[in-house]
Amino acid sequence: MSGTWKTRIPASLISRVEVCVQDFGAFLDGVDEVGEGLSPWGSSVNVRTPVNIGFWTIPGGHARATAPVVPMLEGMVTVNPAFPELSARHASNLSKFVLRARRVEAHSLNRDKDALAALAHIVISLHRHADGTAELVHVLPPEELVESAAARVRPVLLDGDPVHWGKTLAALGYFVQDDADLMAKVKVLRGEWRKLMPRDGSVRGYSLIVAGSGPSEVSQTLPDSIMAASWFYGDVVHADPERQAEAVHAGITERYRAAAVMVAGAVMLTVATLNLVRQARDRGLVDLPDDVLTTEVVVDERVGALWGRPAVYAAGEQR
Repeated sequence: MSGTWKTRIPASLISRVEVCVQDFGAFLDGVDEVGEGLSPWGSSVNVRTPVNIGFWTIPGGHARATAPVVPMLEGMVTVNPAFPELSARHASNLSKFVLRARRVEAHSLNRDKDALAALAHIVISLHRHADGTAELVHVLPPEELVESAAARVRPVLLDGDPVHWGKTLAALGYFVQDDADLMAKVKVLRGEWRKLMPRDGSVRGYSLIVAGSGPSEVSQTLPDSIMAASWFYGDVVHADPERQAEAVHAGITERYRAAAVMVAGAVMLTVATLNLVRQARDRGLVDLPDDVLTTEVVVDERVGALWGRPAVYAAGEQR
């Protein structure tokens, strides 16, 4: 598509938008419900039906503003689908994401794909013993392994980061909008990302009932998403007292169990999103610099090979 054309967008399709009011407005990626980070300027748009990709030319003003847009959109709006700054910005965001995602992909937690999938999907096995008893076993990796993976994937989860999954899928959707197959995959990934860390604290896979310590104390039901966020923001990357308090009665092991599942899911989704970017590039839909896919993103394991061994001195003697 190219050139400038006009279309009427019924006000009933739009609920709210935070508009950067210059000679362009907000960007829509044409999906049923648009989530976080879909405009390169941080706009948040909710639509009930798909609309065409483009820019809204909104007369007046040269500053960022937040406002209801129903009055603005009643009537004719000018749409210009060919805006070079948008392409450059989306390409830049995709390049940044690819570099970060390749670092996540190289993490040791991602080496055993079957174990990672079992962790992300909460696979629990039943072990029967000779004495007739049985126990449920949920295999978890060492906490340090998950902690380092969480550090690598964290920027992909942060709304304000340029490699946030929402911005990445918006950019990818912009470039593959005419490829029905890839657009369908973008939509599926967006849905999976939204379920990863529910903002409302709803249950992702399971909840834990913590009994009160005394007869007057009621039991507490803790969703896995709350426990995971408590570990992530209270125990690991931050020491947020409010996050810690939300799941303090679960204990750190249960907080970690929930977080390990979430981190595994984030790693899998990051790699899946990276592979979709690669597919788009292979089809000639995304133009990324070669070095984005080839430059080293992790330190060679040989650098730390001597760590923990006895020190070796020039004379060949060990002390």
